[in-house]
Amino acid sequence: MRFLIVFASALALLAGTARGAMVINVGQIPLFPDRAGQSFAVYLVSDALDSTQALSFNAQLGDGGPLIGGVDITPLMTGDATGPGTLFEFNHNPPADGSVPPSFVNIGFLDVSGTVSIPVGTSVLAILTFDTTGFGPGYSTTLKLKDTLNGDTQIPSSEGPLTIHNGSITVIPEPSTVVLGALGLIGLVAWGWHKRRA
Repeated sequence: MRFLIVFASALALLAGTARGAMVINVGQIPLFPDRAGQSFAVYLVSDALDSTQALSFNAQLGDGGPLIGGVDITPLMTGDATGPGTLFEFNHNPPADGSVPPSFVNIGFLDVSGTVSIPVGTSVLAILTFDTTGFGPGYSTTLKLKDTLNGDTQIPSSEGPLTIHNGSITVIPEPSTVVLGALGLIGLVAWGWHKRRA
């Protein structure tokens, strides 16, 4: 009897772990100040072959901004979830765009004519593009793909759940500014060393 319980438990555990899972990990995105056209790829990682007929992609900076009831003033964010190089590039249904600039992107489609394959591994789910004109180094805010005002990003599938880890954007100094600052610091150290020797 004990053997049957252990065997049934093992089968239940294997059945529970055999389902595939999809993960989106946004991470921390560094952006340069006062620059348009900074693109960032959002990746979907799947550990099992899957397919779907729909996508609801939601991306929100901060609380979404004044146009959708928030107060945060954010850089401009635009998105493309069906463009070249994306997982849904060959979906021929025109996507519905419910984006509300500058802080909210919503792209969705329902393909009733077929399914879109989701391969094992890493795929580009969407491309987000930022314009940080007017935002200097040190600015930071959350970037959500789940818990947005329009709900979570969703990819309905038969294999398993979609797990989303939100992230953030941070405006960092230009590389040339960092190099000039480092050179200035080296110069001050050399000058101090020279003065001490004299």
